[in-house]
Amino acid sequence: MRTLLLATLLAFSATVWAQGPPPAGGRGAGRGAPPKPSYIVQPDRTVTFQVRAPDAATVKLTGDFVQGAQDMTKGEDGYWTITVGPLKPSVFNYKFSVNGVSNIDPNNPMVKEGDRSSESMFEVSGDSDRKRTRLNSSHLGISY
Repeated sequence: MRTLLLATLLAFSATVWAQGPPPAGGRGAGRGAPPKPSYIVQPDRTVTFQVRAPDAATVKLTGDFVQGAQDMTKGEDGYWTITVGPLKPSVFNYKFSVNGVSNIDPNNPMVKEGDRSSESMFEVSGDSDRKRTRLNSSHLGISY
């Protein structure tokens, strides 16, 4: 019995000591900074898109809010950017084309899946959306 208890304690202590120390800086350290958001809707309803592709020769933006593929501009940090709009309030679809290969936005979880392709989505809200929210939430006792 004593030998069994000693063997169990020895086996348990070996698993505890086998774990390495946590990375410096706390949980998730060493994985790099979180990615920049791929699009930013400005108060004037212009939208700035950015995607990291440091080795790409060309990056274009396509979507249901632009006429044809729009060339993006490469920055020294490896991010390609473009600003479009102002846009009317709505939900829009878009894709990036990197060196001629069409891609959904890798940093945007909002995706419209189709039969043959998928597109990323974003929303531009307007004043009417804010008014509708105020009217719909007035019965909840929320004041603005």
